Amino acid sequence: MSTIVLLVATGLGLGALYFLIASGLSLSYGLMRVLNFAHGIFLTVGAYASWWLALHLPAAAPWRFAVALAGCLVAGALAAGLVEVGLIRPLYRRHIEQVLVTVGLALAFTALVQGRFGPDPKPYPSPAWTQGVTRIAGASVPDSRLLAIAVAIAVFAGLQGFLRFSRWGLVVR
Repeated sequence: MSTIVLLVATGLGLGALYFLIASGLSLSYGLMRVLNFAHGIFLTVGAYASWWLALHLPAAAPWRFAVALAGCLVAGALAAGLVEVGLIRPLYRRHIEQVLVTVGLALAFTALVQGRFGPDPKPYPSPAWTQGVTRIAGASVPDSRLLAIAVAIAVFAGLQGFLRFSRWGLVVR
């Protein structure tokens, strides 16, 4: 039974991560009708910014993870803004060119990141509270999976609230 619980929790955690990525893709296409296949670049820029900040901030600082997370959001948003203004905005209403530019950008950026940082995973100095496990029905479920599920539920609830109950959400729909 514990194996089934662990598999379900792991699957839900992975599904939560996929939801978080897909919600950005669907919003960008739903709002702007932009086929952006370079969406992973923004995640990569944010992840490396967070990794760099987490390594260079004092290890004992309790605010290290929060600052790294804020840096992740800022770096990803800046990268997205630069790509949108410099490459995508001139291609509105030209969907085939959007696909070609964003796929080419994704391929080139992947090669650039692998050339600079290498293809091996980088250890992230995550906070201690994400490294523990919680016992659920005899299974040891990683707290990081539970965090991903909780964040995905919060984002889903926030998006639903925004789209259903705000004036901007009405405009988006």
